[in-house]
Amino acid sequence: MAKLHDIYTEEELNLIIDEISKHIEVDTETDCCVWKGPTDKATPYLIVTAGYKRIYVTIKRFFLMYENPDRNFKYRIKVDSTCGNIMCVNPYHLQIIEESSNYMADKKVENAMPVKMKKATQRMIEALRFYKNNRYLYDTDGEVAIKLGISHPTLSKYLGIYRDNPEPWDVLINEYNENKDE
Repeated sequence: MAKLHDIYTEEELNLIIDEISKHIEVDTETDCCVWKGPTDKATPYLIVTAGYKRIYVTIKRFFLMYENPDRNFKYRIKVDSTCGNIMCVNPYHLQIIEESSNYMADKKVENAMPVKMKKATQRMIEALRFYKNNRYLYDTDGEVAIKLGISHPTLSKYLGIYRDNPEPWDVLINEYNENKDE
């Protein structure tokens, strides 16, 4: 656990803020601070050089810490945008997702409609839908994976996620089926 000033000096904070401000556009309609800089799997980040020191900054975590400098933060936290824009780094649009909570169960289904989903989540729903409807036609899960055009470990991962908490996934699969039928 760490506080902002345990990690960065005042000079480093000023340098980071200056660099971050170069990569943000403010959307006046939604008050979103949209990140236009580098990303790592949709996670906004920045690498700042302070003298001989290179500082890797995940932007969402940094802004949460900057707005709450006296709060202790875990070293590994997940941060989500409440506005629905995954590139928004406005600290007032960010929330910490606790590791122990089941994020998919808490996510509102109407905000997770297939149109708004990331491609990976939509691919998972399509794979689960196919698996549920056709698993008895194949001898092994490996054959199902080949038919889906994904690897067997990927299918196993999808099934593991589904088995941990099937209810929200069943809702999404049913909504996906309804949208396909239209």
